[in-house]
Amino acid sequence: MQRTRLEVNHGSLVDGTKGTVRGDQTGLISYTAPYRDYSGAAAFVTDDNGSAEMAVDASISGTPEVVYLDEPTTNWTNSALSGTWDFASAAITPQGGTESIDATATVDGSIAQMERSSSISLSGFSLFSGYVYLTTWNASRHDISLETRLAGVTIGNSVNINDYVDTGILNAWQPFVIPKEDLGLNGSTIDQLIFTTISTSGQPPNYYLDTINIEETGSTSYTFAPAAGQVFEIDTVEFTFTDNITLIEPQQIMGVSALTNGIRVRTTTDGVTRFAGGIKTFADFLGSGGNEVSRIVGAADSVVKITVPSPGVLIRLTGSLGDFYSIVIADNLSALTSFRVLVRGRLLK
Repeated sequence: MQRTRLEVNHGSLVDGTKGTVRGDQTGLISYTAPYRDYSGAAAFVTDDNGSAEMAVDASISGTPEVVYLDEPTTNWTNSALSGTWDFASAAITPQGGTESIDATATVDGSIAQMERSSSISLSGFSLFSGYVYLTTWNASRHDISLETRLAGVTIGNSVNINDYVDTGILNAWQPFVIPKEDLGLNGSTIDQLIFTTISTSGQPPNYYLDTINIEETGSTSYTFAPAAGQVFEIDTVEFTFTDNITLIEPQQIMGVSALTNGIRVRTTTDGVTRFAGGIKTFADFLGSGGNEVSRIVGAADSVVKITVPSPGVLIRLTGSLGDFYSIVIADNLSALTSFRVLVRGRLLK
């Protein structure tokens, strides 16, 4: 079944199939698209075991493999494969130790390598962690990529560090926590970490790196993804918190103090991260477009639900493309009574 739409004196038209602008001229526009039948739908964001409960202890623990903490670091050798890097910089106060990695002189394609004296299996590790300090950044032109290698051969896939931090925050150390699954790794064996500066045009980004580890335990990922053959369009996302408190503070999350790593939110479509952000306090929610829609304060406990609407258009997730909406927890939220995330929208039949 087909449907035909006519628009007169319309400034632009969004294609119902791909969500792309078709034109910006006034006049008569006529097009035919397949008929689509939608039904309202909602689903919790869940972990690999199907649990929607996020009031868990996902803090980083165990004995890390220390990749960088000052120059030199035991078992690891730093080198510039291209570009200018300073691996023993004292230009700013380091996050840990006495030195940091200065990438302010790098340009597009500059590559830093950290190589271990012998290979290491990742079977006993769960994530990569570190800190980045941005001094200049343009979100549309700048990236910092991370990949792993074994004897110069890429293992898994690369990720962009900027998908795991808030690039609007400058001149402050920010932690990044990257589950090894995001890098396409499981029990893989590696011996190199590769950082690359990316600048598509104009002045390159200026930044520093520090305290880079491979961590044994920590972080839990929760995902919502439509099945292959399904299309789900997200209208709103609801974050619901329950805790044994009666006073709600903006610089906390219920009774939990401001988070260290934050609740990392990411939307990925067609293999590209379209949105990435972090929430450390209730104030962060409200400053990022969230609306408090309900709050129930009892004699001994409280419930807060914050709804985040889609940014003007529905967020389309296509199952056959591997699209997903994800939440990563890397802090201890076990003091909360409950924390769940629900996506609401419509499912294409």
